[in-house]
Amino acid sequence: MRQREQQTTGDLAMSGIPARLPGSPRLSARLSEAVSERYEFWTHIGWGETWAVLLDERGLVAGCCGPVDRRDLRRARLPHLAYDPGPAEWFGRHVAEFLVRDDVE
Repeated sequence: MRQREQQTTGDLAMSGIPARLPGSPRLSARLSEAVSERYEFWTHIGWGETWAVLLDERGLVAGCCGPVDRRDLRRARLPHLAYDPGPAEWFGRHVAEFLVRDDVE
C-alpha cells in the first residue's frame, strides 16, 4: 500500500495536483501535528471525477456529494453541499480508488 501511495501521489504531484490517499493525515505547518478534517474532496483515480466526502468523528465516510463541478471546488463550500449517506458504504469499500485533493483552497 505504501508503494502504491508513493507512486500515485507522485504521479499526481508531477501533474501539479497535491494529493494523498484517504485516511492519510493532512499535515499542519508544524508537520508533527495531524489536522483532522471532517470534509474532503476525493478524486477517483480511474474516472477523474471529484466528490465531496463527509467523514464522521472516526474518519469513516458518512456521506458523499458529487461528482462536484469544478466551480464548486472550494473548501469553504464543503459544509454547505448536500451530502447523501446512500453511497457512503460503497465509498468506504473503495477508498483505495480515490486520492484526497489537497490543492483545493
